[in-house]
Amino acid sequence: MSQAISTEIKSLKRHVKAFAEEVKEVLVVYLHGSVVEGFAREDSDLDLAVVISDANKKNLMRLQLRYTEFFDLRFKDREIDLKIINQAPLAVKFSVLQKGEIVFSRDEELRTAFEVDVIKRFLDFRHYYDAYNKEFIDRLAEEGVF
Repeated sequence: MSQAISTEIKSLKRHVKAFAEEVKEVLVVYLHGSVVEGFAREDSDLDLAVVISDANKKNLMRLQLRYTEFFDLRFKDREIDLKIINQAPLAVKFSVLQKGEIVFSRDEELRTAFEVDVIKRFLDFRHYYDAYNKEFIDRLAEEGVF
């Protein structure tokens, strides 16, 4: 990872913590994607996954826009891809937990409960995901895509 990206990540983490301290509905923020996985390029975006309190789920779109605007104003030279993941597909949540890095956690008990729930549900459905992916890849192979 380049020095420029490393510096931006440090700045992003500071901004995330300051933002999340002020915005009480934010429970957990994860940094994930190419930056955490070690294959970021100079033009890579920075991926944030946010978990909010259940009481605020009905305002997801408004909150998503508000949070995105906050980071867009502070990171004009780097795209920030921010997603509230409460309602995201299970596989997306699991990937964030598996490969992401916790940047902010308001309440460790709530974070742990969220993570345990996601992992349990993912493991319960994993054989369906695996079967679907195998069928998908087999069809692509049959059609000569690979």
